Amino acid sequence: MFRLRVWFQAISGLGWSEAKSNLFFATYILPIIVKVSEDQDELPAVRERISFLFTEQRKGNLWHILTGVYHKFMPGVSGGVVPCNSYSGVGIVLFLLAIRDEMKQLDSEEFESAIKILYAHEVIHLEQELNGLIPLLDTMRGTLPKEAIVENIVAAEVDAWAKTITEVIRPMLQQGKKIPSSESKISEIFSKFNDDPNHPGWIDYIRRHYSAAHLIA
Repeated sequence: MFRLRVWFQAISGLGWSEAKSNLFFATYILPIIVKVSEDQDELPAVRERISFLFTEQRKGNLWHILTGVYHKFMPGVSGGVVPCNSYSGVGIVLFLLAIRDEMKQLDSEEFESAIKILYAHEVIHLEQELNGLIPLLDTMRGTLPKEAIVENIVAAEVDAWAKTITEVIRPMLQQGKKIPSSESKISEIFSKFNDDPNHPGWIDYIRRHYSAAHLIA
């Protein structure tokens, strides 16, 4: 059984307690990602990325940050990648209230798919940093000019969602998996732009709907 380095982040005394957050994570999220990492029949784009997550946490390079609150700007956002300033390495932050809300709306198979898609998407963001594609951590630290922060956020999501759709969402659908309707919708929208991540319409759509850049600008 894998163990994750988990750090609870309290935000001004708001939201869930540490105990409630840890219990929710251990009950509903951890079993899914452990199962994925051990299942050789799982979609490689998902299994390999989640296995990478476990490898990095064993090295001390990665933390799970549990927050019992909603994202400040986008309450529907379930997770993100952030610099882990209190510890060495990087953190995958989970906004547990948003995940809880999603779980209430989905059946068990859809929720399992949602967690797989969430983790694959966030590891794609880590790949952007590791491969030198986008200075994501400097962007999240706020050490860059405001204009650069905005454009890096958009570029990161434009690239990450394109890869999430082509490498994860569509293969899941081809396997007959049930996924949340929101994930099916973004795949359909991407196809309208000819699956071109550089299409101005795609970039504008992501800027408006899947990043907080329009709220920062």
